[in-house]
Amino acid sequence: MPKESFEQFVERQEKKLDKAKKMVEEVKEKWKDKIEEFEMVEKSVKELKKLWEENEKKLDTKNKHEAFSFFSSFSLPEVFP
Repeated sequence: MPKESFEQFVERQEKKLDKAKKMVEEVKEKWKDKIEEFEMVEKSVKELKKLWEENEKKLDTKNKHEAFSFFSSFSLPEVFP
């Protein structure tokens, strides 16, 4: 069996690459609507996560002050020697 030349090898690899590119395009076309839908959901999730984190920071600070005020309002129990 004769060895293939470097040019034949490159040509064969280019054909494989072209075939793979066509397959990717077919999948993209087939799933185009789902990909767009996923991207919209992903964007919404990122926005919600950002808002959640911002609110968590605000609540954390606010809750610390409220908790301190709440517990400070209790009278200390009597401790017997």
